[in-house]
Amino acid sequence: MFWTDLPGSELVKRVFSSPPSIGRIDIFDLQLQRNGNTLLLNFDLVDALPDTPPTKWIKGFNRCRMGINCGGIKDLKILGWGTSILATIKIDKVTDRFLIDVGGKDFSLHASCSDIVVTGPTVYMSS
Repeated sequence: MFWTDLPGSELVKRVFSSPPSIGRIDIFDLQLQRNGNTLLLNFDLVDALPDTPPTKWIKGFNRCRMGINCGGIKDLKILGWGTSILATIKIDKVTDRFLIDVGGKDFSLHASCSDIVVTGPTVYMSS
């Protein structure tokens, strides 16, 4: 599956000439909101950078931040946390729900949601 297969990925389609696959990420933050039963997960892509960025984006960027906004969360399970969370993400569509599995060395997340939307991408320089 590719990030461009998910709703809200219009900007991803414009800034990547080939769709980036859903896979390795570096988790930045995680938010849970009771209103709307929502999970927000923001992360950097590990193996992909936009290759057709708009001219207004900074030159020389080396990180690409994206996220997913998941509504109607059920079956949420989170284990572990840390200051550096390299992980693999997998998203599957099963009947009317999206299944999200994220796993890394000291972190795991499993959730089922009714709606999912891609946020971003944005880019920045990291040393």
